[in-house]
Amino acid sequence: MGSRSTLQGLGLSRRLGSLSFALLLLSGIYLTQTVWGWETAWISVSMSSLFVIVAVGATVSRRAVGRLRGAHDVTGAYDALIRSFLLRAVLLLGIVFLMTVKPPLKESLAVMGAAAGAGFLMGLPSSGRRREIRAA
Repeated sequence: MGSRSTLQGLGLSRRLGSLSFALLLLSGIYLTQTVWGWETAWISVSMSSLFVIVAVGATVSRRAVGRLRGAHDVTGAYDALIRSFLLRAVLLLGIVFLMTVKPPLKESLAVMGAAAGAGFLMGLPSSGRRREIRAA
């Protein structure tokens, strides 16, 4: 079974993550409503990307935490959590970039596609790490 303090930390981070997401979403909706309007391309891409972040967290991270609680594949669960975190963090950076630059639709989609690709590639194990996994 996963360490009790690790599981408590994961529970705390999930609650804090949910709270911060709610505050981010509410402030984004307020600013969109009062300043920019809903027809702005970068806002649509940013809002869609937020829901992608939620979907990744709700599926990948939730499954990994479940595996940690059951102590099935602890190494794989930690790897999945790291990959999920990296992808979501880079997507958030992409959203911050969109909020700063405010590009049109094609550029907004390109930025978020590049962010998703970078987050995915960052989560891939290096060749040295693959050798360690095969040897184990």
